[in-house]
Amino acid sequence: SKTLFVLFIGFVVAVCYIVYAEVFMPPFGKWPEIAAEKAKLEQQNRQLTLLSDSLTRANNIFMESSEYYHGVFYEIQIGAFENFNLDAYRGQFINLRPLGKSDNLDKYSLGKFKEYEQANRFLKDIRKMGIKDAFMLAKIDGERVTIQEARNREAL
Repeated sequence: SKTLFVLFIGFVVAVCYIVYAEVFMPPFGKWPEIAAEKAKLEQQNRQLTLLSDSLTRANNIFMESSEYYHGVFYEIQIGAFENFNLDAYRGQFINLRPLGKSDNLDKYSLGKFKEYEQANRFLKDIRKMGIKDAFMLAKIDGERVTIQEARNREAL
């Protein structure tokens, strides 16, 4: 009977220790080392996430200011003008882009955005400035597509 009682108490202590070890960090063994390593790895992960976000932002800025297209972009067309060619000033305007000529009209866009929401905010601001006919256009790899096609690709 004493042996059974001692075994029962031992079993209860073992179960309590297991529960304690799962919920709390025990004061001995490798747990403190593991916890320190986990904290160190979490800090490194936060730093890498910040660096990755920074690189993504820098890449987006580079792509938005580049004349090349890879992926989804949104632009704001600010006008189509007859006998109003700004090619002589092209080097002075980083984000003012000639879209070409059609129907004897020179078309221009302002801005190049990787994200729809940012382009939409810019469009609203351009309209507030008085360019009421401005509208958004979308491109995938440089080819003009519908806004919906671009949004669908952006979601992938």
